[in-house]
Amino acid sequence: MENPGAWHIKMIRPKQRFNILLFFVVAFLSVFAIPFRGSTQPTITFQRFLDEMLKQHDVERIIAYKSGDLVIAQVYIKKEALDKPEYADAQKVHSVVSTNGGDAEPQYTFAAPTFDSLVKQLNDAQAGVPDAQRVPLAFEQGHESLLSNWFVQCIIMIFLLIVPIVCGILCFNEGKNRTMGPIAGVLLGIFLGLIGLIIVYVSEKKPSKKNGGTWV
Repeated sequence: MENPGAWHIKMIRPKQRFNILLFFVVAFLSVFAIPFRGSTQPTITFQRFLDEMLKQHDVERIIAYKSGDLVIAQVYIKKEALDKPEYADAQKVHSVVSTNGGDAEPQYTFAAPTFDSLVKQLNDAQAGVPDAQRVPLAFEQGHESLLSNWFVQCIIMIFLLIVPIVCGILCFNEGKNRTMGPIAGVLLGIFLGLIGLIIVYVSEKKPSKKNGGTWV
């Protein structure tokens, strides 16, 4: 006669295993995705910046920072100019306002090869404008993108190479105990990674030989 308590424990194990695996997968992906979160400001060309913003005297300030091999310039539009139709695609953040009247978040970004080339472009564009009336430009240190770091790039590459191999091995071994078999298991592990691992672990088990082929 079977023990009802033991039967209950056997029945809830797959669900418990699924919940544990799902928790770790979600937690890992949440942490791993942080470096990929990019800026939501529209990226524009320098020509658009020059024609539609700088020449119209709508730019409050520019803050530049290094990102990989390029310099990213963040454009802050004057608060009173944000209602113009040409800035409809800008990210408007009105919850926090800077002390000089503009928004605390940039509305646009554009790229330049180097900081010196950016300075030269702005100086040429503002030739003849008194220094006191020129758009202020500041260079911000420590703003470099995490993904531009070579060490982080190496870790990501190693991770992308190791995870399919590890998941493939785990799914192959566990697939031996599942009705799908080890071949299907290893394919799921290699091509789907952690998701494939979850699929294998929650799939149907082979009938137990100890109980005459009866599912336990």
